[in-house]
Amino acid sequence: MPTKNTLQTAIQEVSLLTGDNYFIRLVEKLAILVEADYTFISRLEVQDTLSQTIAAWGKGRIVDNFNYELSNTPCQDLTSEGVCCVPSEIVDLYPLDKMLIDMRIESYLGVALYDGKGKVIGLLVALFENEIKPQHIETLKDVFLVFSMRAAVEIERYTYEQQLKERIHQLELKNNELVIAQKIISHQASHDQLTNLHNRYEFKKKLNQQLVHTDNLNKIGVLFFLDLDNFKTINDTMGHLAGDLLLKKIAQRLKAHLRDDDLLARLGGDEFSIYTTVDDPTTADKLANKILMLFDQPFEIDKGREILASTSIGICLYPKDTQDLDELLASSDQALYSAKALGRSKFAYFTNDLRTKVLREQQVQKRLRIAIENELLDVHLQPILDVNTGAICHLEALARWNDSELGQVFPDEFIPVAEQSGLIGALGLQIAKKAIIYTQYLSSVQNKPLNVSINRSALEFELLNGKLDPLPELIAELGFDPCQLCIEVTESLLLKKPEMAKISLQRLKEHGISLSIDDFGKGYSSLSYLKHFAFDNLKIDRSFISDINNNKSDFILVKTIIEMAHNFGMKTIVEGVETKKQLDAVLSLGCDYVQGYLLTPGLSFEKISDYLKEYNPDKFFERP
Repeated sequence: MPTKNTLQTAIQEVSLLTGDNYFIRLVEKLAILVEADYTFISRLEVQDTLSQTIAAWGKGRIVDNFNYELSNTPCQDLTSEGVCCVPSEIVDLYPLDKMLIDMRIESYLGVALYDGKGKVIGLLVALFENEIKPQHIETLKDVFLVFSMRAAVEIERYTYEQQLKERIHQLELKNNELVIAQKIISHQASHDQLTNLHNRYEFKKKLNQQLVHTDNLNKIGVLFFLDLDNFKTINDTMGHLAGDLLLKKIAQRLKAHLRDDDLLARLGGDEFSIYTTVDDPTTADKLANKILMLFDQPFEIDKGREILASTSIGICLYPKDTQDLDELLASSDQALYSAKALGRSKFAYFTNDLRTKVLREQQVQKRLRIAIENELLDVHLQPILDVNTGAICHLEALARWNDSELGQVFPDEFIPVAEQSGLIGALGLQIAKKAIIYTQYLSSVQNKPLNVSINRSALEFELLNGKLDPLPELIAELGFDPCQLCIEVTESLLLKKPEMAKISLQRLKEHGISLSIDDFGKGYSSLSYLKHFAFDNLKIDRSFISDINNNKSDFILVKTIIEMAHNFGMKTIVEGVETKKQLDAVLSLGCDYVQGYLLTPGLSFEKISDYLKEYNPDKFFERP
């Protein structure tokens, strides 16, 4: 039986080869490794009833390829079972298989080979004149499975090559059809197959030529980068076929309104790019607005079906912004992100400030990754006051980061970078771990359990993508009572994916973790959130508190929100309380908890410990 080293050596030898050489070496190596008398690799033909070998090995040499009828053979069973091993008396099981009888085969081993869609396209088989020992069966199967994936890919490629060769052969039989085929291949290599526009490769090639032409004419080049708004929603709700039809219609409409010498390409997905030249840079504004207006009318994707779509546009000017082709494309992409931030159907220009911003984001992302890997992020804690008892019963965990190179980086900068780069999950878990450890220590010092709230990004839930939430496991590992933990989420989570949010939040509740809806009233507040999600607390956004003593509307709104929350069985937390007058106002309205600079800003672990020791409720409450 093969050792690990011999198997590894064989894999390396075979992996360097392609085409016929690969198949020949594969059957040879397999025969040696598994000590088989015959090995072959074949592909299925004629509606999967016939096996045609690509390479075969027998008795120490390459043998001629042959056809093999699958009916009443172990190979027929192999196509349905995936792996088949008959360690002895194979002829007794398949008495109608003439090839096995003639070759005096005693045992059989084979694996089916699958294409990317899960369809059986070929077989990899070994035949033995002696029986396979029971203790070797699993090892032999493993060896075959190791080679099966690459073998399947090579069969796909081989099949494609055979089809291509046949096609070329047919073309050669006709006058001039070879030239036509070459043109077709060239066109497919340079054009997007869905929209028939230039693809990214050809666009860059043509753009490079256009930049030279722009210089010669002393013109200004304008590169527009288009990205459809909410295209994923269209795909999810109407299906990918509808999405493809929409892309084709958009391409047609754009092309119909451009000049002959303008460049138009589909760069991929729902991204398009347009390059044109102007004499006056202000003309770019007019052109961008014209492009946006092309989306005012719905697109008829088929009879009776219309889709209303919109796009955002990033704009970069040549040579003003950059003279480098790749930088031109990257800069228009960066400008697109600025346009997206403005909302739907907007355009934005690339600026030096944007370049600085992008470089800063790249730097922050690089250092943040290092900080997360080395657990260099810290947690500050802000106390939450129970107005009924005057006690500090709760703390909110606030992520903080002081980098050795960047200095103090604030959450409103590094949290979005973490979300965009996919680091938010690891960041959130690290903050949760430190917050729990700090709270455990403070609870022991205070000789009473303290609760802690942890903010969680909507993207953290999305990145779970159906996987188990690691937070309950972390709590268990640290020996923390889940009843002392509260997860704060904003309304954006509930707005984007309500069904996913409901399932994720319910799982946390089942572990005993409480939930707060944060910044209530700041964004897309909806009473349906309170009806369908089992929140324990509702945090009233600080924007209602800053002017509550002077603005009657704020006073009434806060009063209404508190009453409504209580009617739903929730406690209310008022954040952003900075003055004694604000505290008195929210106390008069019946809130349950307050937090804000009146008590203290978020404090480091060392300082919060001292604060809790020295805390005196008489400072905030008048005693009779």
